[in-house]
Amino acid sequence: MKKPIVRAVDLRQQVYENLRARITSGEFDENTRFYERTFADELGVSRTPVREALAMLEQDGLLSQAARGYRLPRMSPQQVIDVTEIRLLLEPHAIGSMVRETKPAKRAKVAALIRKEVEANRAGDAYIAAHSRMRDSILSEVRNRPLVDAIQQYEDSIHFVRISTLGRPDWRRLSADGMLDLADALEAGDDQRAAEIQHRLLTNARDSFLELSDADT
Repeated sequence: MKKPIVRAVDLRQQVYENLRARITSGEFDENTRFYERTFADELGVSRTPVREALAMLEQDGLLSQAARGYRLPRMSPQQVIDVTEIRLLLEPHAIGSMVRETKPAKRAKVAALIRKEVEANRAGDAYIAAHSRMRDSILSEVRNRPLVDAIQQYEDSIHFVRISTLGRPDWRRLSADGMLDLADALEAGDDQRAAEIQHRLLTNARDSFLELSDADT
């Protein structure tokens, strides 16, 4: 009787998924350094899968190489302006189409999820991960999947912007209030209003980051 092949556990993929989830949830602040030895010891694996996972995260744009190890990527003000220009062309249109093409019961469900996430997380750093979940819940209902793919090309590259802005109480409050407005527009079936709110959210994020960059110079 033939025995099935037992596949070895892909430690590289497990380390990658562990670190990716933690990075995108905002667990690490902008000054964190990512070293092979640190995570090998923490996760109880050899340095090889950690090294490979860190390289994969760099390819994804979630990390960049530092003098030693890796760090969260930095975006210049001009890069943020350029990426926001693209997002402003894509995201308001996507959300407007989602409102027009999604049944009222489903829109109400997404709106309820947004309100729940904001209520539970607006006061702390957990809002960064909640913000990603809210975006995912909206984009999952957009029928034009190539459009969603185009939007998501920039999700990882702008994560540093999210950490920088949503980690601060005043800008987090601005985002949370905007998401509640968006929930109301979704539930009401107001596609134009929903698109306008998304436009405002994106420009607020851009302007908040630029204000922060000016303060640091």
